[in-house]
Amino acid sequence: MGTERVSKLMRQYAIPCIISLLVGALYNIVDQIFIANASYLGSYGNAANTVVFPLTVVASVTPCSKKCAIIFLKTSLFH
Repeated sequence: MGTERVSKLMRQYAIPCIISLLVGALYNIVDQIFIANASYLGSYGNAANTVVFPLTVVASVTPCSKKCAIIFLKTSLFH
């Protein structure tokens, strides 16, 4: 890892990040469909899901961003 080019490392770690974001978005879409079909929840279910969605996106991006930043710092500052 310390000898690879930054662009290769960024591509290598960006692909899992992109996949995890797509899976999270797909999960949210399916969740919204199920909540919309539940008559006992009404609009409160969709409102709750809409409020929480940005928090889940931030939570899913944070570990990948930290890993990419660490790789960038290690490869650019110390070599």
